[in-house]
Amino acid sequence: MSDESDVTIAEIRQVRHAISERLGHDPQQVIAYYIELQRQYAGRCLLTEGEELPITGRSHPEFDFSPD
Repeated sequence: MSDESDVTIAEIRQVRHAISERLGHDPQQVIAYYIELQRQYAGRCLLTEGEELPITGRSHPEFDFSPD
């Protein structure tokens, strides 16, 4: 792993720890926080053919893979 990758990973871990700390290191609150982020940003998910959005169970409206 390169030094740049190590720095990036360290920054990600630092942010994740800060989020967990802000939520009192309560696993249920941390999970709920990330689920809400998934809902909030569901439209930004990149999907492959036939894949559904996590949480909503619906296909992204931008991608219509149904047969014509």
